[in-house]
Amino acid sequence: MLTTILVFILLLAMMEAAITWAIPLSWLAKRWVQIAIHFGVFALNLAVHWGTVTGTMAATGAFCVSIVVIPAVIWLKNNLPTVRGWWAAVVA
Repeated sequence: MLTTILVFILLLAMMEAAITWAIPLSWLAKRWVQIAIHFGVFALNLAVHWGTVTGTMAATGAFCVSIVVIPAVIWLKNNLPTVRGWWAAVVA
């Protein structure tokens, strides 16, 4: 069951990162938008997964991971050209 919960947390975090990637960086820089995303995704996850122990624990775990996902997306959106240049230099 723990493995299932961790896999669900990973999948939910990846989905949140993909959805968050579509939001413009000027909006993501606002703290209230970040908080709204955290609680909106948490409420949606709880609504979908309510009633099962695994689903509820995964939704709560995804909320905790969400606190790291949004800053990671912001960092990637700011530094992706630099990261691509670094990776191209390593591979070449």
